[in-house]
Amino acid sequence: MTYARRLTVACCLAVGLALTGCGNSGSDEQPSPGTESAGSESAAPSAPAESEAAPTDSMVDGVIEGFPTDLIPEFPGSKTTSTADTAEGDIRKLSLSGTTDKSAKDVVDFYAGKLEDAGFKKVSSTEEDKTATTVYSRSDGVELLTVTTAPHPDDDKMLVFTVGGEIKADK
Repeated sequence: MTYARRLTVACCLAVGLALTGCGNSGSDEQPSPGTESAGSESAAPSAPAESEAAPTDSMVDGVIEGFPTDLIPEFPGSKTTSTADTAEGDIRKLSLSGTTDKSAKDVVDFYAGKLEDAGFKKVSSTEEDKTATTVYSRSDGVELLTVTTAPHPDDDKMLVFTVGGEIKADK
């Protein structure tokens, strides 16, 4: 696997983990800015976060109830591996991930049609073989959605994809 492909897979996984909250240690405490815990016995304990993290609705192997499939539908013929939907104030964080035997171009073109019909404009795009990343924006950049594809780590004939980002909560 080339460096670019490994980087894209790593980015896809990081985005997916961040949007589903899997990177959270589960602790109610956040480190205080500017303090280091290693080797500092006199440092004060971390203060609790000012507000609890927004609950994340997520599902593995399917689409959670209330997920905006009119904006981000399941890719035809794919297996949806996870979805996540989190509201934080007036922002809604969304993610839909899956696997398919179709090409990166097929995935990107399908979601391009859906997102452009919803008023999103393409901001940037890169594509090489099974690796693609396309960023879409709406509402003067307040709403951003990214479509990414990468080779499946266990099956050369498949690829993984994620569509995710942030939209206004009222959408």
